[in-house]
Parts: sequence; C-alpha cells; structure tokens
Amino acid sequence: MLTTSFPRYKGDLYLNFAYSLAKELAKKNKVYAVSSHGLATKNYEKRDNIEIFRYLYFFPRKFQMLTYRGGMIENYKRSIFAKMQLIPFFISFLFLNNKSHRE
Repeated sequence: MLTTSFPRYKGDLYLNFAYSLAKELAKKNKVYAVSSHGLATKNYEKRDNIEIFRYLYFFPRKFQMLTYRGGMIENYKRSIFAKMQLIPFFISFLFLNNKSHRE
C-alpha cells in the first residue's frame, strides 16, 4: 500500500480508512504500507500484521510540511516552504518503495 499518509499510531483517527483497509487485507495477505514520516512516528513498525515503512523527505523532520497537517493539497497551497518539499517528497517516496521491495 503506497500512501502519502498513514495513521501514526494505533488508535490514531487520522486516515483511519487506510488503516482499516490494510488491516482487512492483512488477514489473508502480506501487507506493506509505505508512507511519509510524521513527528511522532518510527521508521519501521509492525502493527496488526501490517509492516509499515516510513520515509523522511525533509530535514530536520520537524520542518516537514506536506503531510499530516490538514492534507497534502491544502498544505501545498498554503506554504511556499511546502512547495519546496514536493520534489524531495516524491524522490524519498520512490526510493523507499524500491528499497522495501528488495528486502
């Protein structure tokens, strides 16, 4: 599952539909979720048989502005700083996606 955002912790209501879908799929399939980092997320975790890989797309992490704060499109519209992060975001997304398939 490739997604720009995924629930940050168990019980997080943000993007709960993505987690519910992954959890259902994980009942009969091996499920990997590749998503962006948030302020309080781990690089890797396994939750309910879902392997979650998260990537950093801007340093330091606290300055990441595209995801988790109201949605990617709205964040992009609101800030020139968020616009500058779009290219690093997609490069990081593709790099981690390729890396997770090799493991």
